[in-house]
Amino acid sequence: MNNQEMIDVVVNKMSENYADFCKRSNDREQYTHNIGKVWQDWYDKYQESCVASIGRSYIKIANENSVVGFIVINENDKKFEVGDLLKAATWASPARNFKRGNVMTALPETIQWTGV
Repeated sequence: MNNQEMIDVVVNKMSENYADFCKRSNDREQYTHNIGKVWQDWYDKYQESCVASIGRSYIKIANENSVVGFIVINENDKKFEVGDLLKAATWASPARNFKRGNVMTALPETIQWTGV
């Protein structure tokens, strides 16, 4: 799996979670006549606001002004494998305590839109 495919998998999961969150938190009565289109609009809005930047060791995924997670791409990392999902510790670096899943082998069922 190449870098762009890993980014797409993670952003798609986060976008689905965001759209589901919006659907639950809004008054459904006003959307029942067209819930499919409204859900798709929320999904698209989140996807468009996500930006991925590829560094030497990680892919950083940001949404608007927040980093939502990192994907390990360094094959020589002593603690993590390529594709491991890491929570953001700061804008520039991940929390390296433990992985939150792996894009290629152990993808979580859902990835919260607020962060990995």
